[in-house]
Amino acid sequence: MRRADILREARKLLGVPFKLEGRNPTTGLDCAGLVICVAQAFGCFRGLDYRPHSSPSTSGAFPAAVQRETQRIPAASAKPGDILYLSFKGMRAAHVAIVSALSPLRVIHAGDMTEKVIEAPLNARLKQFIVCAYQFRGLKD
Repeated sequence: MRRADILREARKLLGVPFKLEGRNPTTGLDCAGLVICVAQAFGCFRGLDYRPHSSPSTSGAFPAAVQRETQRIPAASAKPGDILYLSFKGMRAAHVAIVSALSPLRVIHAGDMTEKVIEAPLNARLKQFIVCAYQFRGLKD
């Protein structure tokens, strides 16, 4: 798998409506659903289905897949095709996005504020919440 392939697959999902806990591109995606769909196009994150991530059968499945099939890297080392993990201090919510460019930092992501999957610069407000990044194992430049 190459970085360009990840971005090509993610860009196919641009414009898909945002749907909280959405895991199906025909009905809507949230941030995790976007990453799952892209990863599954390359045979990763197997076993994750399109049921909501809060259902008892899939609770914890997304973080487990990320830990199993990616390696954590410092956020400053992230390159296009890597996954950024953001954690909102004082809130239970978290967010993931796929890095699409570095200068300026752009991401492909979905959220209730965007109402759909978009590719856009990551604004300064969101940058402060970046905790780390994840890189798919075996990823080639």
